[in-house]
Amino acid sequence: MTAVTLAEVADRIKHMHFRHKLFGGVDEADVWEQIHLLDQDYQNLYRILYQNYKKMLAASRTSDGNASGRIVKERKTSVKSHFLLMLYGTI
Repeated sequence: MTAVTLAEVADRIKHMHFRHKLFGGVDEADVWEQIHLLDQDYQNLYRILYQNYKKMLAASRTSDGNASGRIVKERKTSVKSHFLLMLYGTI
């Protein structure tokens, strides 16, 4: 299962269970496997968000040449705010 949002990653962590050993504790191999899968989810999520951020940033840079610096600055701030909104669900 590949997570697409940070909320899905958090939900996966919330419902994560580990196999137990016969004489107490958890199976170390299972723990490392779960951590590896979680790391893959974070890497995929970061890659998706970074690609979206780059697209939005490129779109903001292709503004009209007559636009004032203030408008371009506001667009960059808007792109950053939108990225944070996508990443955390809130600003």
